[in-house]
Amino acid sequence: MDEKLYKAFTASRIRDRSAEFEKKTIKVSPFLMPLPRVKVLTLYAMIYLVVILSLGIVFYFDNTDVAGGIFLFGLAMVLVVRKNFCDQHYLKVLFEDNTLIVQEDLIEIPAILTETQQRLTIPKHKIKKIVLPWNIWYYSTLNSTGLKRYHLFSIVIELSNHTVINIPPNGTDRRALICQLVKNGYELTEQQVELQPVKDFQNYFSRPVIVVFSCLIVYGIYTLFKL
Repeated sequence: MDEKLYKAFTASRIRDRSAEFEKKTIKVSPFLMPLPRVKVLTLYAMIYLVVILSLGIVFYFDNTDVAGGIFLFGLAMVLVVRKNFCDQHYLKVLFEDNTLIVQEDLIEIPAILTETQQRLTIPKHKIKKIVLPWNIWYYSTLNSTGLKRYHLFSIVIELSNHTVINIPPNGTDRRALICQLVKNGYELTEQQVELQPVKDFQNYFSRPVIVVFSCLIVYGIYTLFKL
């Protein structure tokens, strides 16, 4: 595996997590797992409805305290609804052992990551290849020379019997997983794709928050000059 990409995929901006990378069992969180598109759109609709309601209270009733309270309450409700969606979608495997185990001679895949919803034990010799589809995510939209980040879309395990297991990076600790795969001698193939990174879970909150605070700033400036 390319050393530059390895450092990018396993780096942590928060703190040194080298001790956590030594763990051979990696927890999979159902709450962060992908959801069907219909449920994702439902969450988007909820959060934008909260934004519209909050802005309506600010502009029509001039009460930012109530608007802020409703906005925070709405965000909390979105989290509750998302958890309920995850519990329903992954109900069959919700209470099973959702840990991914990497060893020198095998990989244990939890049921939540398989189409058959059954836990798999994959011997190393049956793994055809492990692919890491990735692309560059530019923080700056002004040009392609701004701050950038290497975004990993998934970890794809292809077996000799043509079975494909797709491990999403959000539901697992992908840093620890990549570290363990490399440490135990699994060959990883990087594949740059043309997809653009879109983090739905972050977008539930980041876009509405930006809209709300932008409108509040504009309204504050308008009120100031009105006085």
